[in-house]
Amino acid sequence: HKSVGGSDQMYMTPFVCNVTNVRGDAKPIDYSNAQPPRRCDNGQPCVKGPKVPMYWMQKEGNNMPEIGNTQSAPIYNSNYGFQEGAQNDIFVGGNSNNNGTNNGGSNNGGNTQLGSVDQNTDRSGQDMPNMPIQASNVGDCQSKCYNNQDCQSWAFDSCGTNCWLKNGQPTAGGGGCRTSGTINGRGGNNNNSGSFGPIQTGDRPGNDLDLVKAANVQDCQQKCLARQGCGSYAWDTCGNSWCWLKTGQPGLDTSVGCRQSGVVNK
Repeated sequence: HKSVGGSDQMYMTPFVCNVTNVRGDAKPIDYSNAQPPRRCDNGQPCVKGPKVPMYWMQKEGNNMPEIGNTQSAPIYNSNYGFQEGAQNDIFVGGNSNNNGTNNGGSNNGGNTQLGSVDQNTDRSGQDMPNMPIQASNVGDCQSKCYNNQDCQSWAFDSCGTNCWLKNGQPTAGGGGCRTSGTINGRGGNNNNSGSFGPIQTGDRPGNDLDLVKAANVQDCQQKCLARQGCGSYAWDTCGNSWCWLKTGQPGLDTSVGCRQSGVVNK
């Protein structure tokens, strides 16, 4: 519920079930292809198939773009693809993510809602420690990167099962047996060049002066420059075009997803 009810909150109650009398033709839940849900009562398609829990306004990291008091809290209902009754599309063999009807395309082949997916393309270098890890397919490798806040890009061995997570965005180049991509909102090795100061990946919570719409992060930076009393800003990288203008220079918080921010040099 919204803050008018006391605070911004959402709930999910997990259950541990002991399933008995299982039918011989029963299929397991398709965990490896689970995706974050997305709001779909606004003309956007719902995410089909199994879904991971929604993480919202968490210090440790988030997978939902609805942040702060500008939008309603995400809810486990039909607005986010959770229909009434049994969720029959969550099982292996019945998961519509596997036939390309998922939001952004087939999950096995990657989800373009999360970032770019480039076939026959490698991104060499800037590997995170202990790489490679194992992934069942392109979508699984991409999801492992998305669910790691330090991962900005990834590469998958499409002739095998190796998956490389990367803490930067190395230059894309041709590569046989490779599919790779970047994660939206985590670009530029945490320090992009802006016209009026560095643009960094992360939020700057607090000190809000105003909330406006901006075409992109550079436009948000420009609006802060033109606004009296604005010393820093934050921009929503997940497609909602929100730009927070801020007084002073609150500290950078890299644990918040869907954000780029910076301090304006006036």
